Amino acid sequence: MAAVCILIRFARNGNLEWRNFEEVGSCFMRRIVPSSERWFSTDPRRSSPCETSLYPPPPKMVLWVFGYGSLIWRTGFEYDERVVGYIKNYKRAYTQGSIDHRGTVEKPGRTVTLEYEEGAVTWGAAFRISGADEEKKTLQYLDQRERLYDVKAYLDVYTIDSADKPAITGVLTYIATSSCNNLCYLGPAPLEDMARQIATAHGPSGPNTDYLFNLEKALLQIGVECLDEVTRKLSVEVRKFQKARSGAVECLDEVTRISTEVRKVHKTRNGGSLNPTLLITSNYLGGSHLGSPRRKGLMVKSQ
Repeated sequence: MAAVCILIRFARNGNLEWRNFEEVGSCFMRRIVPSSERWFSTDPRRSSPCETSLYPPPPKMVLWVFGYGSLIWRTGFEYDERVVGYIKNYKRAYTQGSIDHRGTVEKPGRTVTLEYEEGAVTWGAAFRISGADEEKKTLQYLDQRERLYDVKAYLDVYTIDSADKPAITGVLTYIATSSCNNLCYLGPAPLEDMARQIATAHGPSGPNTDYLFNLEKALLQIGVECLDEVTRKLSVEVRKFQKARSGAVECLDEVTRISTEVRKVHKTRNGGSLNPTLLITSNYLGGSHLGSPRRKGLMVKSQ
């Protein structure tokens, strides 16, 4: 199949930019096949675990949905049963950009997706939805909520009591891949950079930090062993960033307050005019020397 070159606005590493993409073979196939008609295959005989198939899974009497992110703690739809379990050979990754929930187009947040990794385990919850009307309503809701996730996967869910044999088969799972079809894929980044991005992003659904901390809490409620390493490390790093930023803001506010008070005192003493020496001192207090141990000494001397 001949290469196809297209120009799209692409989100990566937190920035929107224009890029050329040469798409060949299966990548082109994914683009021309509508999202609703693409199906995810985990057949080990295929060359890639992320290879898509045009053939949908066999019809089922009951719909099961697996949540590994916000669906765990904010489901958003009615269900008949909730089963805590895990999927095999996939890890949780904060590589998907969020421009509709936890960020904006100008400043995307980061949400989780699944990445294939042999031997990995990702904990979450499976939800059973019964009845044709409820299934239709739930799928409409999820297709809208997860519209930036480009693949619908049907995976097997295991539980503590069923580690060797799937407890539930063919569970619907929404996944955001790194394929050309996903324009909001941000990709991996250093832990500190991801933490800074999450700590500062905010969208229609709220701060990106709420997403991370609520997911951390939900996984800990399931079980301490269910909290994956990347979520744990990111939560720690984001809290460190928040603490440092909060401390810097408090310090700056205090310095500004002191500087203002000093100005008021000297203005009163000098009949409404500011002492030139005070201006230097005041600027010093509100400038780049916030950590100087001489700060208080200057303030006392100027008074």
